[in-house]
Amino acid sequence: MIYRSGTTTRRHSSARTAPAAVPVTPRRDLRIRLVGRYPVRVLRVGAFARVDAHDAPVDGGDQYDCLADSPCRAHVRAGSLVLRMPLLSPVRLVIVREVCDLEGGGTLEVVWRFLRGEATAGS
Repeated sequence: MIYRSGTTTRRHSSARTAPAAVPVTPRRDLRIRLVGRYPVRVLRVGAFARVDAHDAPVDGGDQYDCLADSPCRAHVRAGSLVLRMPLLSPVRLVIVREVCDLEGGGTLEVVWRFLRGEATAGS
């Protein structure tokens, strides 16, 4: 996360990995629920089919602006923001970027990375 207020910038990084034993069924769309209390100014999603050895995207992917008129739809449900977007191609990496306006005049930028695992023989 990046917090900006005036000339001050703070960075915080955390990562969580889902348990490997949880089976994931392929879907034709992606749904993400974002919980926050600040107004969202920017909400963009990128879906990428190919990644390099460091899990960085190597193709242009499918890019969506979820606050504009696009296949990615955002709506409020139970106090949180729910995104829904089609997966038009085999997706390996999804990156969600959200920029919120803070009450004190700063901004909060949050980037989520969702890396889909690959099925291996015998699993």
